[in-house]
Amino acid sequence: MAPSSSNPPPCRVSSRFDSADSDIAIQSSDNVLFKIHRINLAMFSQVFSDAAGSTVAQTNETVHLTESAEVLELMLQYIYLQPQPDLRHVRFDVLAALAEAVEKYQIYCAMGVCSQRMKECISSHPVEVLMYSVRHKREEIINECAEATIAISATEMLKTLPGDIFAAWMQYYHNWHALMQKEYGRYGPTRHHRSVAVHHCEIWAENYALIGNEIGGKPSAVVNLASLLEKRQQLLGGRCDDCKRELGHWYHQFTRDRDNIPKFSTYL
Repeated sequence: MAPSSSNPPPCRVSSRFDSADSDIAIQSSDNVLFKIHRINLAMFSQVFSDAAGSTVAQTNETVHLTESAEVLELMLQYIYLQPQPDLRHVRFDVLAALAEAVEKYQIYCAMGVCSQRMKECISSHPVEVLMYSVRHKREEIINECAEATIAISATEMLKTLPGDIFAAWMQYYHNWHALMQKEYGRYGPTRHHRSVAVHHCEIWAENYALIGNEIGGKPSAVVNLASLLEKRQQLLGGRCDDCKRELGHWYHQFTRDRDNIPKFSTYL
């Protein structure tokens, strides 16, 4: 007779964590057993340390966790004296789950490296890293993520962010949108330099058009305006010293106003 479909699949044992003298087993959500040692859990995890101090240990106890085997395989490497995993080669979904797990179980020695690796993924996963950093109050990452999300539409952000975070994001986005509008009007396409007595400077008009085209009505482009202005200054060479000076003024006025935008974390 075929086994009932309601029967749980049999557990397999992790090849990496299969200690003969194990005194506790961790079972993953996908039915993999990790045979490890209580003392390691208690030494490296605040949560398991607190549990050990308030409960009576049972011989060969199995503890069921909600994380997958792939995540636990990485997490448990941080509680043993062995080389730590290279998180650069871990898929983002697994990395994100690992970062949440080490926070959940308070494995302090893994928090920093997971946080750093999540920060390195801002460009490819800005919203996911933003939510991680908000949950765990990583202020530096929060603000860097927020800048990276300016390029994402409000519609998409509404779909992914909780209501209170979305409301904060909209306030933050509005400031960048207002700065974008200010930059269009800060210096117009026509500039009369001291050295140009009659006609406006064609070189300035050319640079203004290129800068305006780069901004393209996108607040996200304003984030990089400082580097764009510097680039235009360098490309001018010796064509017009007045244009160089004006671009320098624009750069300083922009960076002043950009730095005055409240950080996203202040809205939370």
